[in-house]
Amino acid sequence: MKMLIVIDNFYLGGIATSLYNFLQEISRRPIDCDLLVFDPSSIKRERIPKNIRILTPDKHLLILGNYLRDIFARSKRMGLLRVFYTSLSQLLSGDQARSLLFRFVRTRGDYDLAIAYTYDYGWHKLTPGCRQYLADKVRAKTKAVYIHADISKDGSFDRRLEACYNTIDRILCVSEGCKNIFLQRFPSLREKTAVLENFTDVDRILHMMAPAVRYQEKTVFITASRLVEQKAYFRALHAFYRIKEVIPDGYKWVIIGDGSQRAAIQKKIREYRLEKIVELIGQKDNPYPYFPNASCYLLLSYHEAAPMVINECGVIGLPVISTETCSAKELVEERGRGWVIKNNEDAIYEAVLAFLEGRVALSQMTSDLKCNAQAETELQALLESL
Repeated sequence: MKMLIVIDNFYLGGIATSLYNFLQEISRRPIDCDLLVFDPSSIKRERIPKNIRILTPDKHLLILGNYLRDIFARSKRMGLLRVFYTSLSQLLSGDQARSLLFRFVRTRGDYDLAIAYTYDYGWHKLTPGCRQYLADKVRAKTKAVYIHADISKDGSFDRRLEACYNTIDRILCVSEGCKNIFLQRFPSLREKTAVLENFTDVDRILHMMAPAVRYQEKTVFITASRLVEQKAYFRALHAFYRIKEVIPDGYKWVIIGDGSQRAAIQKKIREYRLEKIVELIGQKDNPYPYFPNASCYLLLSYHEAAPMVINECGVIGLPVISTETCSAKELVEERGRGWVIKNNEDAIYEAVLAFLEGRVALSQMTSDLKCNAQAETELQALLESL
């Protein structure tokens, strides 16, 4: 079997990690696989298996593969072209703008299966364009697009995209919850929509989590994510501010990550006088040593699709408290990985307080080294259906 996987870049953490793990799985199968990345400089080549062939993209694809400021830093001409195509997409549509751009891009093929690893972010958006690239510029028996989000919450839904998805043979969603949300918006696409869960690189996590960080506190909560609005840090910090009035010490919340809200989060920590309770340690290339000796992972976002970290906690044996999102019940509670709570501040307050007071029967779980079983079954079903 010959396969092509297309992605705009490897900058977006969750999707990038998902693809690195997917390539590891593909590399163990009798598949001749090509990888096309619109911005190849974003690839961590040490994470690409040796038997995956990395293709050289047409230079115009960089316009879709990177942010405007970074394109300008490389080439003023390409930056100006990006401005032009972005304006055209806002005036007409992303598809119409990309159709013009793709006139300067070669056609590739022939493949048995081609997968666009990112989806359409909206109607008047230029990037990422991977789904349309498959539709317009790739010869393949079967073409598929991966949906990695709750499209009802991430701003990507537009009814007009239904015609775009009809240019593709298969739509792959990262969870049943994600699939259900997608089909609520696009019910006519039911026959071509299926689930293919994210893979987890178990060996890599087990290797990278040592040596484990040790903590002085009896109870340690941990969160590793981008510091952005979706992750709902401000309401969680206020919940911890309220908890401090009841239990003043003996616990810690370690936050790993960086993002646009970091300075504001740091300011709020000082305002609530949580410096001894909440530790904001910034971005870490390897966050896994912080996990094994933690007591619980907090996943408190306003919305999520199928966070990679749930399986990663399963590998390590770390219980999860998650707010209710489209896949939380399915991936956390139904698989015995923790507790799903209502998606509001009071629920966060009650859950953390109950954990600290020992009123919740969450304990250190057994490491789940077979967490990919469902994804393996789904991938095999996809390949056998071709």
